[in-house]
Amino acid sequence: MDMVRILYNNPSKCFSRKNGKNYTFSEATIMLDKKLETLGIKYQRQYGLLKGVINSDKKKSSKILKDDITDKELMEILVSKTIEVVLH
Repeated sequence: MDMVRILYNNPSKCFSRKNGKNYTFSEATIMLDKKLETLGIKYQRQYGLLKGVINSDKKKSSKILKDDITDKELMEILVSKTIEVVLH
């Protein structure tokens, strides 16, 4: 949010035309709105995908406890946990 506040304080400096001149304040604000909306949609999709992976992992983890898991599922869990550790 700090970055967004900074961008909205002076949006005309965020974008420049091919000739090097800046857009007007209102033009740049509209462009910034569109860029942030696109980014928000991408983040929402990514969040949905991650949430699905986490739910899938929980189901597989419960299978481990019951000792009812295939080798493929076990490998998927190990890969997922490795990625989780690397990202954190």
